[in-house]
Amino acid sequence: MTRIDFSPPGQMMGGSTLQVKVSDTLWRSKPHPAGRYIVRVTGKQYWESGIVEIRANETTTVVPDNYLPASVSVTVMDEGGKPLQNALFTRATGEYAAFLFRRLVPVAGMKAYTDASGQARLEGLRAGRHDFSIEAEGYEPHRLELTLAEGATESGIQVFLKVAVGTITVRLHGMQEGQTYTIWIMQPRGVPVREKRGAEFETEFVRLALRTYTIGVSPSKGGQAASQVVTLAPGASDQVVDLDVSQLRESGR
Repeated sequence: MTRIDFSPPGQMMGGSTLQVKVSDTLWRSKPHPAGRYIVRVTGKQYWESGIVEIRANETTTVVPDNYLPASVSVTVMDEGGKPLQNALFTRATGEYAAFLFRRLVPVAGMKAYTDASGQARLEGLRAGRHDFSIEAEGYEPHRLELTLAEGATESGIQVFLKVAVGTITVRLHGMQEGQTYTIWIMQPRGVPVREKRGAEFETEFVRLALRTYTIGVSPSKGGQAASQVVTLAPGASDQVVDLDVSQLRESGR
């Protein structure tokens, strides 16, 4: 099945999908805000455009060209040289890797997961400068910048990830009797990276990468939520977050 997406540069696929198939060779999108986008086609093969400018009140036509795709292979290990399986190798987007739900679904040309030997490969890339991110749960992320020649194969790249040292302790104040709570550790865009259901007064999250998180809490059965932003950084890798849950009520209560 062919899938066609377009999203702003620096974002993962899924910004919008061209949903209307006119013929075997023509697809049309719904009206979309003006801006700069990259079009990606996945199916039997992967193809991506350069920057496409969509202008207001105009129809923009994109015709796939032929280019010699480049590829990049990496081997991901811990500091001791042990291969890390299921580490994420992706085009850098600024989003955090979310291993919470364990849906390890690769996306052609955009993200791949390492195998038991720590190896992963991205294919179908255009020539030029690319930023990549390598992440594994419990480790600090690693950024990789490469300039790829047309049709080039970059291999033999070894990446050693450092153990993450961040800790966030969440304390819930004003817990209601008979009500349970779920705590979420989220990236700034709201995608959860850790969770704790049935949280006690004090819950500790360890081995977090040093970056900014949103800490959220809500009744486990749904309802109002409270949140706070916290940043883990060198010299401030251990943070305590106090959240008042006294006014949070479950849905329907």
